Amino acid sequence: MTVVYIILRKGAIDFWDYDTTGGTYQRYFHPYSNQNYYWITSGGTPGRGWQNQQASLSVQSPYVQTSTQAFAQWDKDEINIGQTGREYYGDNFSQSTASRSYITELNGRINAYPVNYNFRFINASPDNCGIEIQESSTPIVNTIIDGYVSSDDYLYGINWTGSASYTGSLTSNRSVLNFTFIPTSASDQGYLDYFEILYQQQLAAVKR
Repeated sequence: MTVVYIILRKGAIDFWDYDTTGGTYQRYFHPYSNQNYYWITSGGTPGRGWQNQQASLSVQSPYVQTSTQAFAQWDKDEINIGQTGREYYGDNFSQSTASRSYITELNGRINAYPVNYNFRFINASPDNCGIEIQESSTPIVNTIIDGYVSSDDYLYGINWTGSASYTGSLTSNRSVLNFTFIPTSASDQGYLDYFEILYQQQLAAVKR
């Protein structure tokens, strides 16, 4: 007889996977739940999707991997400016709070490789507004985001997605991203949806 156990675990619903078609890594997340389910069987029957793997390699001089692609992200779903749907954003920006900094540990980062970033920012204003992003006081993004057209139905803002790279050094392997929102008028608002960081990491245990 095979017994199936269902284990419910909170958190860790975000994961990265390699896109074989595009040749890039993509982050996936569940917009409706903060729980994962794991299916474990007992009684001698392999679980669904499980396959037996060879115990060890029998080839001579196998490739020894010493580094790996690593990922970090900031993505908080806290502000629903449209008051409906599943569009939730993180921190807000305005004339009074125009700049925010975010520190992310990049443990084991290999300095010979660049750090790559993806961003999503929302200009929730009818005015064109600027956004500047710095990594460790080095500018990596400086752009203008169009304002929305007030006559459009149910338009909460203009979505800007961008990317950047950084090749400099990081103190204590810490990313220090600074976002500065440049409004046109005092009523303009902006929102940070997320940022993603991709970097090369030593394949070794990290002391915390």
